[in-house]
Amino acid sequence: MAHPKILIVDDQPDICRTIGKVLTLNDFPVELVNDPHEAIEKMAQGLYRIVFSDIQMPGMSGLELLKALKSRSPMAVVIMMTAFHDQGMVVECIEHGAHDFLTKPIEPLELILEVAQDAEKKVRRWAKALKAVSYPLME
Repeated sequence: MAHPKILIVDDQPDICRTIGKVLTLNDFPVELVNDPHEAIEKMAQGLYRIVFSDIQMPGMSGLELLKALKSRSPMAVVIMMTAFHDQGMVVECIEHGAHDFLTKPIEPLELILEVAQDAEKKVRRWAKALKAVSYPLME
């Protein structure tokens, strides 16, 4: 069975590429975007089940993106990433449906794969549960 598609959102292209490379080397299909508004457009197409998103981005915060993604795709599994240690922001993201957090710099890089595999398990459990009601969670 194919891995679910992953969208990586970070205004720093090098971080997107690093995360993308780790996941691609492990057969996850990924797309990289540097603009949170573009991420919303991509999610509207219904192609992504897992999202890695930075919290601090120009034009729209990761929290605002999380809220927008969850309102359009409540079953999306969103992993937040941050270089800033703000306990209040972590709690607020959890309250709005964040699945997990990664602190930048992400070390060891294997942690990216571990988090993606955990998110994939959640997506597959939901897909199995929703299959009975014909909800199109997985392609």
